[in-house]
Amino acid sequence: MSDTSILISVVVPVYNVEEYLRKCIESIINQTYKDLEILLVDDGSTDGCPEICDHYSRIDNRVQVIHKKNGGLVSARKAGTAVAKGDYILNVDGDDWIEKDRIEILVTEGIINVEPDMIYLGGYKKDYGNSSLLIEGDIPIKTVYGDEIRERVFPLLMDINEGFYTKVKSILVAWAIKRELLQEKQKIVDERITMCEDIICVWFCLLSAKKITFVKQNGYHYVQRGTSLAYTAAILPEKDYSRLKIWYQQLKGYLERCNVSKEIEQIFIYTTMWGIITTNYELLLKKSPQYLFPFTKVKRGNKIVVYGVGRMGHALMRYLLKTNFNQVVLWVDQNEKKDALLDYKVSSVNDILKVDFDYVVIAVMNAELVKDIKESLIVQGIDENKIATMDATVMTEESIPDEIKKIAVN
Repeated sequence: MSDTSILISVVVPVYNVEEYLRKCIESIINQTYKDLEILLVDDGSTDGCPEICDHYSRIDNRVQVIHKKNGGLVSARKAGTAVAKGDYILNVDGDDWIEKDRIEILVTEGIINVEPDMIYLGGYKKDYGNSSLLIEGDIPIKTVYGDEIRERVFPLLMDINEGFYTKVKSILVAWAIKRELLQEKQKIVDERITMCEDIICVWFCLLSAKKITFVKQNGYHYVQRGTSLAYTAAILPEKDYSRLKIWYQQLKGYLERCNVSKEIEQIFIYTTMWGIITTNYELLLKKSPQYLFPFTKVKRGNKIVVYGVGRMGHALMRYLLKTNFNQVVLWVDQNEKKDALLDYKVSSVNDILKVDFDYVVIAVMNAELVKDIKESLIVQGIDENKIATMDATVMTEESIPDEIKKIAVN
């Protein structure tokens, strides 16, 4: 297969991202690799997105616009994927953008001479206004075949050691997938799923793929918006179990039909825990009346310092302030000026030694960051025995709440 014969379909789900959409589309149109089909899926936008999409379809014949009733991200991706004609499909979110050589590198390093079912593009950048943070891809392998995919790739999707760690991301924008494979798997993803929807589709594809290759390419830009889902997810209504329940039951059923190993089942459990923590953390805390799940050191009534103002920190603080399970004496972060959704002051890390506490609870998802925070606290003079990090041994199938596990999906 030569590069001149490879057509890449780029699917862009669009919903009310008028401020970002032009930059997104132009970053795709201006790729150095030109053999593209660009599918803009307007998912019932109520702002100026429909007109922007139509404008670019008039000035570039590679652009096709699909206007549809709002149905959510899964529905939008299905609509674009179903009509794609390319050899491979690449996803780009409508509020993000890609550097001009991303697709050329995908083709020359990931597809030509290898022709895999899936290509992983490792590394990305987070855009914060005028600054950008590079997250480099740590890819230990190049190409994996057959049964080795389950043995070598799945352990990279989710690991836990005092926090959650992923070397390979289960997000569709990081993968280029053969059209036939993605069409087959995307169409069976339940459209009611509105969280972790990328994970379920990527896992479906991985379980059927015969050849996967990995390419280091840092050209995807995640635009960090003020209405970040990282924070809105932390304050969902307690009783909103349906989204995670549908996701859990569909993926669990698929894994059972694929007869996966115990190791993959455990990775699935860790991934489920990640999903619960980021959406309905209170469910987990209700399962452990004697200790603060998954911080087994911390018992009911202990005085604690909560470290972290991200999604997990917000969810934990919301629960603790409502239930008084523990006495929170301080909420800290390296950047004490971070906005907090709760009416509670965020203090400096330097203030920890000024208060009386039983434990510092590191409420951070990223395992590498947890390690750095723990080391910095010890250097600061805090007793290691008074630092509480996640205990992976309690993250078992039994710890998954019954509300998610046992209620049938209609």
